[in-house]
Amino acid sequence: MPITLINLVLLIVTTYLIVNMNYLKEFKVSPILTIVLVNLIAELLAFFLNKFNVKGGSAWVYNFSLPIELICYGLIYKRLFNQRAYFMIINISLIIIPLLTIVSFIINKSLYPFHTYVFTYGSILLLFLTLSFFIKLFIADYFFTNPLKQFFFWFSIGLLLCYSGAFMYLSNLNFLFQKFTFLYSNLQNLNFILNCFLYLCIIISVECLKAYPTSQIRSF
Repeated sequence: MPITLINLVLLIVTTYLIVNMNYLKEFKVSPILTIVLVNLIAELLAFFLNKFNVKGGSAWVYNFSLPIELICYGLIYKRLFNQRAYFMIINISLIIIPLLTIVSFIINKSLYPFHTYVFTYGSILLLFLTLSFFIKLFIADYFFTNPLKQFFFWFSIGLLLCYSGAFMYLSNLNFLFQKFTFLYSNLQNLNFILNCFLYLCIIISVECLKAYPTSQIRSF
């Protein structure tokens, strides 16, 4: 991944979210800032680890940032779904994330390999949440309101495409790195593009909060 570019993108998005923090708090989606900030710190740390050729590489950094990111995404959707079933599913799923992280460290017996199990689990969880949003949006007949004005529409589109696209790459990251270096490099670039698309969708979603505050879906 062109690491310096992703750092620049994350810095821009972080600054944008800080400037618009009042809107994030008002609509109870402030964990977005935590997600982007954690990713910025992780990418900066990975950049310096790679630059100075630190033993063990930089993949292990994401073993710590990924669980935080997934939990924050879950918290954002938790406030959207008001049914008890969704509440229980999300709560249980979020509890599993740190437990699975600990198990991954035990299985790998090392700090350095990327936790593909955690990423795979997180991807499935996010795909479930985003698809649930679109299904409930359709069933509830919310399309009388332009979906393009909805925060959760753009937010879910970004997550859906980013994580479905990155799923096959990152869930097999360690294998690709060892066996198919050329393919690994090209997929890194694809992952960069997918992440940029996600951050663009985040900015658009926040702009929707600002421009159409009364049109936002508060809960299902």
